[in-house]
Amino acid sequence: MATQRKKPSRRTRTRPKAKPWAFVVRPGFESELISEIPDNYQPESPAEGIVVASARPSDGSGWSTIAFAQQAMETLGKPIEAHSELLADALTNEINSIYPQKRSIPWTIQVVSPPSSATHDPRRKRAREIDARIAEALDARLDRRIAEAFVDDPAEAERIAQVWLIDEDTAITGFTRSKDCISIFPAGKPHIEPLPDAPSKSGLKLQEAFQWLNLEPSRGETVVDLGAAPGAWAQVMLSYNTKLIAVDRQNLKITLPKKKAEYVQGNAFQFSPSETVDWMLVDMAQRPLDLAKLAAKWGRHSWARQMLISFKMPDKNRVEMLQRILKILTDAGWKGIKARQLYYNKNEVTVFGWLDPKLVQRGRIASFDEMKKRRDAAPKPKGRRNRR
Repeated sequence: MATQRKKPSRRTRTRPKAKPWAFVVRPGFESELISEIPDNYQPESPAEGIVVASARPSDGSGWSTIAFAQQAMETLGKPIEAHSELLADALTNEINSIYPQKRSIPWTIQVVSPPSSATHDPRRKRAREIDARIAEALDARLDRRIAEAFVDDPAEAERIAQVWLIDEDTAITGFTRSKDCISIFPAGKPHIEPLPDAPSKSGLKLQEAFQWLNLEPSRGETVVDLGAAPGAWAQVMLSYNTKLIAVDRQNLKITLPKKKAEYVQGNAFQFSPSETVDWMLVDMAQRPLDLAKLAAKWGRHSWARQMLISFKMPDKNRVEMLQRILKILTDAGWKGIKARQLYYNKNEVTVFGWLDPKLVQRGRIASFDEMKKRRDAAPKPKGRRNRR
């Protein structure tokens, strides 16, 4: 009788245990970020300016579903004592365990005191103390090949070793891929030089937005700045050598060059371009739903190829409001929508979107007044008679 052979057993690969993720968030917005993270990731805020989740909360499209995080870190696990030697030990073990033997990966280190509403947060002093010592402690522990791969500029690093202070005595650490950090800058604060003689600081928001998107207007592109006064965003656009159309009832505090810019004194909500423009920018202190409807009108009429808007968020129900805004924009045809509360946004969220190039063609566009006349002249639909 033939013996039955046993089928070879398949070796099951055990997945590595998911590590917790931590996020830097603007003080006072911890609950918004917690609301954006699904409950099964057990989000919580162990300290002001920090939110922690049990694993990476991702839908497969990066961080597109999280708008209120300003920096991210894959942590090494539980918090440890905030001592430079102990922190260096933890980071060294992690770096050695994942560092390939044949290739030098450029890396850097950041010691972060998360943003705080306190005037004198003790974490700031402690972070400076650790930052002054941890680089030397790591250099003494790491293999020469790894130590020599260190770079000062985070833009050149593929991985970032991070130390975030929960309090004076406790910190969380991580060694995260730069592309997963949301922002490569400590606490999400980018290095931006304001333009000279800027009429306000709001231009920093626009400069940061282009850094975040890794996209900026090209020379000669046409840009419409709705609600342009006092002129900070217009000034930034002129620095890119764009063709600017600045629209506002108020006069601008900057001088516009006649060959490169046009000032239209009027209602930004009623303005329409004579042809499809490359960018539509909005930074107005208006209700967010009103701005969303304005952007929806521009999308439905294909008035701009790309839009970038700073939405002033309400004091309550910010996540719900942002979801309503994004739905209005999506329904109007805007694609590739991204939303982020940037470092210079304060109580705002910046939203970007683009239109399908096949639908957006250059050419003559009916003005606002012409469209209004057409709507008024159009026959009104007859209502149904009530049947008794």
